Amino acid sequence: MPSNFNNLVVTWYDESDGYSTNSNITEDVIDLPLFTDTGSGEFNEAVIVLKAPSGRRITSTSPAQIDKHDRISIAVDDLDGNSYLRHFEIVSWVPSQSKEE
Repeated sequence: MPSNFNNLVVTWYDESDGYSTNSNITEDVIDLPLFTDTGSGEFNEAVIVLKAPSGRRITSTSPAQIDKHDRISIAVDDLDGNSYLRHFEIVSWVPSQSKEE
C-alpha cells in the first residue's frame, strides 16, 4: 500500500438490504491506486484492488458477494492530517487472475 496516507479504513455496504449490512474490508485491500476528491461538481472516482480468492467475495469476514450498486466507503488521513471520507457506488468490477493475484 502507498505510504502517503495513514489510518485507512475501507467499508463495504450491501445494497440488497438497503445498505444496513456492512463490513470493514480494509484487510482485503491489496492496492488503492486511485481515489479522488474533486470538490468542483465532478464525480469522484476510486479504483480498489481486493483479495477475492473465490471471485467477487470479500474474505476478512464471512464471505459475502460484492455486486453492482453495493457501496464502498473510504476513510483515510493524509500525512498532513487532512481527513478524506467518501462513499462510492460500485458500477463495475474487473476480475483478474495471475500468478500473483
